[in-house]
Amino acid sequence: QGRLAAVNLQKSIMYTLCSKIPQVAPTFAELLGVPQALKVTHVLLVDIGTDIVTAIAYAVQASEADLMHSVPRPMSERLVGW
Repeated sequence: QGRLAAVNLQKSIMYTLCSKIPQVAPTFAELLGVPQALKVTHVLLVDIGTDIVTAIAYAVQASEADLMHSVPRPMSERLVGW
């Protein structure tokens, strides 16, 4: 269960980090003079509607068939790395 939890947590964190870039980009574009396309509440609603469902799906995802045959992750390895 530990390997499955670590793999699913890693997938969820990577998805969340990658999905935040398109949500934050309009804020930085507004600083450069580009008009605001959505209000903050609209961005939050889109965020709640998409990220929570996907994160839950990653959390309850079944394990791959060969997960226990792989070598355990070293303790020094980060859970998420670029």
